Amino acid sequence: MKRANRRATFRYAEAMEEIQRILERLERGEVELDQLYEEVRRAQRLIRRCREYLRRIESDVHSLLEEEE
Repeated sequence: MKRANRRATFRYAEAMEEIQRILERLERGEVELDQLYEEVRRAQRLIRRCREYLRRIESDVHSLLEEEE
């Protein structure tokens, strides 16, 4: 999938829900050792994307506010 398409389809709320589900499975000990690395890696990627998304939104909001001044 192209980078532009990934950005267009990224949903912050869905990513946060998936992170929460991963954390819950880890806390309950439902993740097999063989899956642990992949689960943690998936959560890490989602967290990184969420942070990038929030930074971009923050920047956009600042730009909009500066335009109004």
